[in-house]
Amino acid sequence: MRKYQWLIIWTLIVGMAFFASCERAQDMLDPVISEPKPPEVIEDDALDTTALQNRLTIEGATAVGRQLPATSTAETAPRIQADVEEINASPGGTVSLPFAYSGTNALAGCIVCIEGVDGYFDLPYTGAPDALPTAISVGLPQNVALGSFTVCYSVYDDQGQYGNFINVVINVTEPEVVEPEPPEVVEPEPPVVIEPEPPMGPADVLIYTYRSFWMKLDAAKIAAETTKSLLESKGIQVEITENNGYLRDWMLQTTGDGSVNVLIIYGVLPSTIYAAGNPQTDGSIAENWIETTDGDTILNHADYIAFNSELDVDDEDLIFGHSNDEWGLRNLMDNPNIRLFIQGNPEKSSLMVVTPDGSTLTPSLVDFESYRPIPLNQLQGEWYAEKVFASDTGDTQATYADPVIVRDGNRGRLAIVHATHLHTRYEDLVNGEIAAEIIINYLLAE
Repeated sequence: MRKYQWLIIWTLIVGMAFFASCERAQDMLDPVISEPKPPEVIEDDALDTTALQNRLTIEGATAVGRQLPATSTAETAPRIQADVEEINASPGGTVSLPFAYSGTNALAGCIVCIEGVDGYFDLPYTGAPDALPTAISVGLPQNVALGSFTVCYSVYDDQGQYGNFINVVINVTEPEVVEPEPPEVVEPEPPVVIEPEPPMGPADVLIYTYRSFWMKLDAAKIAAETTKSLLESKGIQVEITENNGYLRDWMLQTTGDGSVNVLIIYGVLPSTIYAAGNPQTDGSIAENWIETTDGDTILNHADYIAFNSELDVDDEDLIFGHSNDEWGLRNLMDNPNIRLFIQGNPEKSSLMVVTPDGSTLTPSLVDFESYRPIPLNQLQGEWYAEKVFASDTGDTQATYADPVIVRDGNRGRLAIVHATHLHTRYEDLVNGEIAAEIIINYLLAE
């Protein structure tokens, strides 16, 4: 019996050990799966006023870790005023704490703190007494939470006396989001179509100023500019040139073009349109120009018309010779007898009296002494006195005329203005004005 009892006990022990080993094996086969823990949420403590005070930015200030000083009660203690109770600000922005200082003593500094927080900022003032600050700039941290807190601030003077405190509520709000305005849609304007102007033709009037005689070159150039200005004011196209080659091309271009053109010269006839020394007695460029029915005009100031070329004179008005002498004009007019000496005497002059036509058409003209007027009684062929502006008789029934326009029938013209010698104070005569008046009021009059 005892023998069987031990067998039963042994069997129970072995069985329990077997079941225990099976449970451990099962545990090894079935690993424990742990649920993930949620991340720890760390609350922003930016509106924890103690933490916030440590994050304020006041340039030049020092943090002081003791209790705020008490306001002085002395009559000489400083005082500040501010007409503000609340200020709105955004995270990361700057708050301006205004104040107006008054006191017996000089301002020595400012103090700033957040209400309810131990410690404060000390901001010494190092500026001039007459340039006191009017505000304290306080920078907020970028991560400050939305809400409100109160800032206290005061001042102290150079005697260590503290003034009254001003409390201002700072409201931290979301910065205002300004929606950008949509870009303005501007309808493109239709392109401006500029019609090309027709090419400009040759000038109506060409003035040659390379040389002059019986008239200082400077005076001639002044007269030319005066004439140009007056003509252009009336819409007449004018050019001034010293290039005799350009003059030749212009004259060839305007020969027989159907319009009246005027060449103005000052006592010299350019050799490119009439060869110096009279080698071509007929058919020169100048002669052909005035022999068309255009009515083209050579208008000469000063010395005998066509008597000199530009080769005879230097820029100081010194004459080397008279290349053409009397034959220059004779060949242009096909008149072998015309001679512009009064009674054959080159030293003789005659008083020119303004005619009625002269008074009307050339109001700037006055009486003067002429040395080389046109002898009207010597005109031949179809040449006639078309317009007399002044003469020795003051009318058209005269022997000599200057200024005057003579014309070859219905063809071209020759004109003279102030054919007077240098010694009669020629520069005092208004040559530029009179030439312009003859052209505006007569030659190119509409």
